[in-house]
Amino acid sequence: MAVKIITDRVRRILEKNISARESDQFLSATIWYNELIDLGIDKETALKLCRLIKDNKLTSFESISRSRRKVQEEVPSLRGRNYFERHRNKTKIRKELGYPG
Repeated sequence: MAVKIITDRVRRILEKNISARESDQFLSATIWYNELIDLGIDKETALKLCRLIKDNKLTSFESISRSRRKVQEEVPSLRGRNYFERHRNKTKIRKELGYPG
Protein backbone atom coordinates (compact mmCIF):
# COMPACT_ATOMS: atom_id res chain seq x y z
CA MET A 1 0.00 0.00 0.00
CA ALA A 2 1.28 3.46 -0.84
CA VAL A 3 2.88 5.46 1.95
CA LYS A 4 0.60 8.42 1.21
CA ILE A 5 -2.53 6.32 1.74
CA ILE A 6 -1.22 4.89 5.01
CA THR A 7 -0.15 8.34 6.20
CA ASP A 8 -3.60 9.74 5.43
CA ARG A 9 -5.27 6.89 7.35
CA VAL A 10 -2.98 7.41 10.33
CA ARG A 11 -3.64 11.15 10.33
CA ARG A 12 -7.43 10.65 10.26
CA ILE A 13 -7.31 8.18 13.13
CA LEU A 14 -5.04 10.41 15.21
CA GLU A 15 -7.35 13.36 14.62
CA LYS A 16 -10.42 11.40 15.75
CA ASN A 17 -9.06 9.22 18.53
CA ILE A 18 -6.97 10.41 21.45
CA SER A 19 -6.14 6.83 22.51
CA ALA A 20 -4.44 6.22 19.17
CA ARG A 21 -2.10 9.13 19.90
CA GLU A 22 -0.78 7.32 22.96
CA SER A 23 -0.47 3.73 21.71
CA ASP A 24 1.01 2.26 18.55
CA GLN A 25 -0.83 -0.98 19.37
CA PHE A 26 -4.16 0.84 19.49
CA LEU A 27 -3.36 2.69 16.27
CA SER A 28 -2.29 -0.53 14.52
CA ALA A 29 -5.35 -2.39 15.76
CA THR A 30 -7.63 0.36 14.44
CA ILE A 31 -6.01 0.29 11.00
CA TRP A 32 -5.98 -3.51 10.86
CA TYR A 33 -9.61 -3.70 12.00
CA ASN A 34 -10.69 -1.55 9.04
CA GLU A 35 -8.52 -3.57 6.67
CA LEU A 36 -9.92 -6.87 7.97
CA ILE A 37 -13.47 -5.62 7.42
CA ASP A 38 -12.52 -4.51 3.89
CA LEU A 39 -11.16 -8.04 3.28
CA GLY A 40 -14.49 -9.56 4.26
CA ILE A 41 -13.60 -10.80 7.76
CA ASP A 42 -16.65 -10.69 10.01
CA LYS A 43 -16.70 -7.81 12.50
CA GLU A 44 -16.71 -10.06 15.59
CA THR A 45 -13.56 -11.92 14.52
CA ALA A 46 -11.84 -8.71 13.46
CA LEU A 47 -12.71 -7.08 16.77
CA LYS A 48 -11.38 -10.05 18.80
CA LEU A 49 -8.09 -10.01 16.90
CA CYS A 50 -7.68 -6.27 17.19
CA ARG A 51 -8.42 -6.31 20.92
CA LEU A 52 -5.61 -8.83 21.34
CA ILE A 53 -3.29 -6.51 19.42
CA LYS A 54 -4.40 -3.42 21.34
CA ASP A 55 -3.99 -5.15 24.70
CA ASN A 56 -0.46 -6.31 23.81
CA LYS A 57 -1.49 -9.97 23.93
CA LEU A 58 0.24 -10.62 20.58
CA THR A 59 3.84 -9.91 19.68
CA SER A 60 4.15 -6.62 17.84
CA PHE A 61 5.12 -6.57 14.19
CA GLU A 62 7.98 -4.24 15.11
CA SER A 63 9.44 -6.70 17.66
CA ILE A 64 9.18 -9.61 15.25
CA SER A 65 10.81 -7.62 12.45
CA ARG A 66 13.60 -6.31 14.70
CA SER A 67 14.30 -9.83 15.99
CA ARG A 68 14.38 -11.25 12.46
CA ARG A 69 16.94 -8.64 11.42
CA LYS A 70 19.10 -9.41 14.47
CA VAL A 71 19.01 -13.18 13.91
CA GLN A 72 19.81 -12.77 10.22
CA GLU A 73 22.69 -10.45 11.09
CA GLU A 74 24.12 -13.07 13.45
CA VAL A 75 23.35 -16.13 11.25
CA PRO A 76 23.87 -15.20 7.58
CA SER A 77 22.58 -18.57 6.36
CA LEU A 78 19.10 -17.51 7.55
CA ARG A 79 18.98 -14.48 5.25
CA GLY A 80 16.45 -14.52 2.43
CA ARG A 81 16.85 -14.00 -1.30
CA ASN A 82 15.93 -10.32 -0.99
CA TYR A 83 19.00 -9.66 1.14
CA PHE A 84 21.32 -11.20 -1.44
CA GLU A 85 19.58 -9.40 -4.33
CA ARG A 86 19.97 -6.03 -2.59
CA HIS A 87 23.62 -6.63 -1.81
CA ARG A 88 24.38 -7.94 -5.27
CA ASN A 89 23.12 -4.63 -6.69
CA LYS A 90 24.78 -2.49 -3.99
CA THR A 91 27.83 -1.51 -6.04
CA LYS A 92 25.71 -0.61 -9.07
CA ILE A 93 23.32 1.52 -7.00
CA ARG A 94 26.13 3.27 -5.11
CA LYS A 95 27.71 4.15 -8.48
CA GLU A 96 24.37 5.47 -9.81
CA LEU A 97 24.02 7.63 -6.71
CA GLY A 98 27.54 8.98 -7.16
CA TYR A 99 29.11 7.35 -4.11
CA PRO A 100 32.69 6.06 -4.31
CA GLY A 101 33.33 2.33 -4.95
